[in-house]
Amino acid sequence: MRKKLSLWRRRRNEVEVARQNFDEAHYLSQCPKLAKDGKSAFRHFMKTGWREGLDPAPWFSVTAYLDAYPDIRHAGLNPFVHYLTQGKKEQRPLPDTGGGAQLPAGAQGDRARIEASGYFNAPYYAALKPPLPPGTDPLQHFMERGWRDGRRPSLLFDIEEFDRQMAGHRDEAVNPIIDLLDSGREGTIPLNTLGLTKAEIAVAPGNDEWQALKPLAQGSDAETVDIIVPVYRGYGDTLRCLYSVLSAETKTPAELIVIDDCSPEAELSAELERLAAMGLFTLLRNDKNLGFVGTVNRGMALHPARDVVLLNADTEVYGAWLDRLLAHAKTHTDIATITPLSNNATICSYPETLKNNNFELECTGGALNDAAFEVNKGLLADVPTGVGFCFYIRRKVLMGVGLFDEEAFAKGYGEENDFCVRASAAGWRNVLAFDVFVKHRGEVSFAEDASLSQQKGLQAVLKKHPGYLGDVHRYIAHNPGRDARARLDAMRLKKAMGETALFVSHDWGGGISKNIEDLRTALKLEGVGVVTIRSLEHKSEHISFDGGDGFFLPNLEELHVSADADLIQDLIGILSPKLIHIHSLVAFLPQARTQVLRLIGETGLPYYFTFHDYAPICPHGQFVTPAGDYCGEPDTDGCRTCLLAHPPVNGWVDIEAYQAEYREFIRHSAGCFAPSREAAMRANAFLGADICKAVPHHERTDLGPPTKPKSGKPGQSRDLRLAFVGALGPHKGRAILENCARDAWARELKLAFRLFGYTDTGSGGLEKLTIMGKYRGDQECADMLRAYAPDMLAFFSIWPETYNYALTLAFRLNIPPVVFDLGAMADRVRDTGFGHVLPREWMDDPARVNDFLLANPLKPLSNADHKKLVQTLEAQGPAKLLSSDHYHQIAK
Repeated sequence: MRKKLSLWRRRRNEVEVARQNFDEAHYLSQCPKLAKDGKSAFRHFMKTGWREGLDPAPWFSVTAYLDAYPDIRHAGLNPFVHYLTQGKKEQRPLPDTGGGAQLPAGAQGDRARIEASGYFNAPYYAALKPPLPPGTDPLQHFMERGWRDGRRPSLLFDIEEFDRQMAGHRDEAVNPIIDLLDSGREGTIPLNTLGLTKAEIAVAPGNDEWQALKPLAQGSDAETVDIIVPVYRGYGDTLRCLYSVLSAETKTPAELIVIDDCSPEAELSAELERLAAMGLFTLLRNDKNLGFVGTVNRGMALHPARDVVLLNADTEVYGAWLDRLLAHAKTHTDIATITPLSNNATICSYPETLKNNNFELECTGGALNDAAFEVNKGLLADVPTGVGFCFYIRRKVLMGVGLFDEEAFAKGYGEENDFCVRASAAGWRNVLAFDVFVKHRGEVSFAEDASLSQQKGLQAVLKKHPGYLGDVHRYIAHNPGRDARARLDAMRLKKAMGETALFVSHDWGGGISKNIEDLRTALKLEGVGVVTIRSLEHKSEHISFDGGDGFFLPNLEELHVSADADLIQDLIGILSPKLIHIHSLVAFLPQARTQVLRLIGETGLPYYFTFHDYAPICPHGQFVTPAGDYCGEPDTDGCRTCLLAHPPVNGWVDIEAYQAEYREFIRHSAGCFAPSREAAMRANAFLGADICKAVPHHERTDLGPPTKPKSGKPGQSRDLRLAFVGALGPHKGRAILENCARDAWARELKLAFRLFGYTDTGSGGLEKLTIMGKYRGDQECADMLRAYAPDMLAFFSIWPETYNYALTLAFRLNIPPVVFDLGAMADRVRDTGFGHVLPREWMDDPARVNDFLLANPLKPLSNADHKKLVQTLEAQGPAKLLSSDHYHQIAK
């Protein structure tokens, strides 16, 4: 009984999460005898029910989960508990059982709340992988099972980030969007790592703000532009739009003409009358509702000599917007129409084209308008059609091709497309201006039945112009605005960060990514932001620019290092980094790597290089062949023989040319680092010069208290607990771990192996090995290790690692480490005098490893000795990065 109670205490959090998600009524429907006997349904499920295939809730099938994930079956884990505590984090989707889950009572009300929340985007959700079955209602799927799978409902709402922010306050049994709305924390916590927030609701200006305004300055008819705003509904949006027009700095003579199309909102009509009486704008009112097209035609016919800008009542303009549009018209006299960038404007949308970017970025619309001008001044692209939310039209074109086709397009949608096609046929150009940004809240004034009206409008356009869609699709495929959007992404980064440093690495995660994040944090404290150029996956010729958390940069996600070389140089110029730091080039194909080195060299900026691994020496990166064998670090002839037997995954190389290219590049760097003495010695031997400096990584140490040893004698009265952490592949000793577990099982040794992480093969079916799955960061790993209280933390890497962050985790938590006598880990263990260093020859002898560990258990350090060790860890690494000790040379 004591053992059972102890088990329940240790698993209290897991049990509580399972209890919250357990559906007692559903469970009892499968075994009604329990209800008659008065027994606890939840206790029955946790003890025996799951083994009998009984389901804890209508949305979870025990049998389907175990069939889908045999490693969980082999490990003997409760599938429900595993899914709730680990499976979701590992992004294991719930298996499809063929029938929809039953939604609880009140689900229709929840559906309405989720729809109204702004956090669910059906097109976004449906486009995620794995694809939804044909005919699936995206929101219904999300409510039934998608949220439990961690399937993101929109860019705005990241379930994993929400869970992290809510910490212990998260109700695991409730849909996360509903949980947010009920928690009272909406608007107080970030819901994504992209810096995105819900679109602001337009608020009408106060009377003091209106009193401070003056009407737009007018000139002669020939030089004055009519800004025509048709109004139907939308009090806050309309008044905010008019205020933005009147308050935005502009030198162009203009008249603001507001046309009330018989608005059903009496309050809005009355306010328009009041403001017009103040002389702020010209107000016209239709005697009957004419719809959008009839209303703007009335406005365009008002002054036959003036150019016009049609402006939706749900837009917001910013400084010099009109001047910039007119500058294009004056420079290019063959232009008929001009459309600016906007968040919601189909082919003119930013940051994502063809999307309604209905959210706020890290900067305001005004700042975005300024950035667009700074980085894309004078830049245009010809488009098959403009977009009517903000639509400049030259008067000569109106005189030549006529007004909008009121008969064909009635209340709107399609009229500007038809007009643009007619103008193009007459020899005029329609353009997109990349140096102006206008916010568009989208379909407020004439929003009723917008989707149906859009479909009818498109049909009317195609009836008149059958080739229209072909022109649009060709434009989309060509995507002439991609570079301009990418430059604007980069300028947003520059404006937000100020001074920058540029790092280069892969996108695989691991120790390199952790070091980059630590350096990013340190440099931020010194006033410098970090942007990382990352290779995309293996065999890469593509890169992305990563600004870290807080930035949505879709136009910097996939650039070809050769085809986009000029653009990449432009982007680096916009960022104007003080320095470049190369962390890894291992994922690039050979020609792409050479191109990246050339691009870095051509910047003329000081650059630094870190030996995180041995990629400059070994094309495999770690002296480990694709077969999973340590090569022994042979000479050049030996390397050549190795490559013939094991061609590099990322492409064939001539070993001498490969090493020479790296050696030459690193020798010309402003500085070269390695995270350990042993790694620096290898690097300098390769470079033929003493230029690589040993600089240990600076690490955080605030991960909570050390572990408390488990009672009993390990290997005697209880199993000796051997823990492992991270992602274990061949180079990390996955095979050694598996062999040790097999030996322990075969000889019935008192040894237990537990991996807090995962392996490349899954490592299923090993009785002595429990795999806990992925964890989120050092803090969660530390918490799990404290709860498990291992006797030792083992690192069975078969290559000479340059550092290993997880080893520091063992030091910080006061868990004795076990390593092989190879690389920096062996040196670090010897330096501290804490842990076992096993002979390298034992890698192939699991029995000897197991016997030694059982015969030589280690105790944690005393409190005093552990405190000294932590102080040593805290002191390592440079105190300041932008100094003579580290980045001693930077661009002015």
